[in-house]
Amino acid sequence: MTFRNYKGSSKGMEAFAGVKLVEEVWDDYHACVTKICADEDSTIRAQMKHSISEKTDNGLLKDWPRDAKNKKVQDTGKLAFQVKTMPTWACDPNHRKKLIKKRLYSEECKANRVDILRLSKCYGHFLKQNKHLNDFEEHQMRAKAPLEHLFNNHQHCSKQWCPVKKNPGKSYGNKYRDKKKHEKLYKQLDDIFAVFNTEEKLREMFHPYDT
Repeated sequence: MTFRNYKGSSKGMEAFAGVKLVEEVWDDYHACVTKICADEDSTIRAQMKHSISEKTDNGLLKDWPRDAKNKKVQDTGKLAFQVKTMPTWACDPNHRKKLIKKRLYSEECKANRVDILRLSKCYGHFLKQNKHLNDFEEHQMRAKAPLEHLFNNHQHCSKQWCPVKKNPGKSYGNKYRDKKKHEKLYKQLDDIFAVFNTEEKLREMFHPYDT
């Protein structure tokens, strides 16, 4: 992809190229791209779908989709209408970690910097050590470990990274938070992680890929 065959901005080049590659695979090789790993808020996700206008014109949509405020959603789809198989999405692990960290630093969360760094580190361990896991239910269970570990519940932890699992008889003093003493903080953090621990979000992370 160069200035010879692309006239848009540098930011939009990746999305443009991705859509064109999927179209070429369909047209030239009579095959389809079934999965793409990308950032959750990437432009390629917004464009890798059929145009709402085309779907409406072809009778696939009766009414224009609307958002929560009852406004017409923006038509960002760029994928050629002849491509009939839509790719599914896998989320880039590093980007998911950044999103969680951003939420932890938001005003709604009262965790201190040490808590946030520990949660981010534990979540990184979860992503790295479970990327080749084949059991989704196990994947769901292990996703609870980062938050529960901070509050001294090591049921879902792995011996590979959890010091309590490695040395169960050792005393760690006040290293961990207490759910009763820090009930409000636990609720805040649990609400944040609940957004990323839904089945849909965890299935996006149930893969061995990186970008």
